[in-house]
Amino acid sequence: MRRLPAMRASNEISEIRPQMGNKHPSDLELSKIVEEAQEMGSYRTLDSPEFKIKAETERQPSQLKTGGKSLGGGYDLILVRDHTLLNEQTNRRLETAFYGSEWSALFFDVLGCPKPRPYLPEDDIDAWMEKRKLNFQLAIPDYPLLARMVDPYSDVWYLPQEVPDLRSECVTITARTKDPTALEGLHKLIFACDKSLETGLGLFLVSD
Repeated sequence: MRRLPAMRASNEISEIRPQMGNKHPSDLELSKIVEEAQEMGSYRTLDSPEFKIKAETERQPSQLKTGGKSLGGGYDLILVRDHTLLNEQTNRRLETAFYGSEWSALFFDVLGCPKPRPYLPEDDIDAWMEKRKLNFQLAIPDYPLLARMVDPYSDVWYLPQEVPDLRSECVTITARTKDPTALEGLHKLIFACDKSLETGLGLFLVSD
C-alpha cells in the first residue's frame, strides 16, 4: 500500500530541514524522514481510519448520484432469507458483482433512463430520490423490477417470489442488445437469479 504523508506542523519540518540543507535527499535519508514522521505521529496510510472516515463523509449525493459513467458504485450480489436479519450462516455472497459501469451501460445506454439532475445542497434528499425513482419507473414501465436499481449506491431487495420476473426482464433485454458492458451485467444478474431460484432465497443487491 502506497503511503501518503500528512501535513506536518512547521516546527516538525524545521527539525528535518537543517539536516538536509538545499540538496535533494537520498533514498536512505528519505527513509529516515519517514521513520521520524511515523514516530511523531504525523504519517498516515491510505487505509488508516482517519482517511476512511474522511472519504466516507466526503461522499456527498452530488458526487455519487450524477448519473455519469463512473466506474464507482455497483452491487455485491447476496442470497439471503431475510434482508433485515442478515445471518452469515444462511447468507451466500456470490463470487461476482454488478459493477457501476455495467449498471450505467444498462440503464443509460441500453434502456435510455434519464440521467438525474445533480443533487444540490439545498435539495431535500428524500424528495430528490423519490423523483429519481419515479423517472426510472416512467422510463422503463416494462421492467418494474429492474427499475428498482435506480442508484448503484442504494441497496435493492428482491423477495424469492419476485426473482423469476426479475430474471425474465433480464433475459428479454439480453436478446435485444449487443452492448458488451450491459450484457456482462445482465449475465451476472441472470446468474444471481438462477442461484436464488436454486436455493429459494431472496436476492439482495448491496451497494458497494
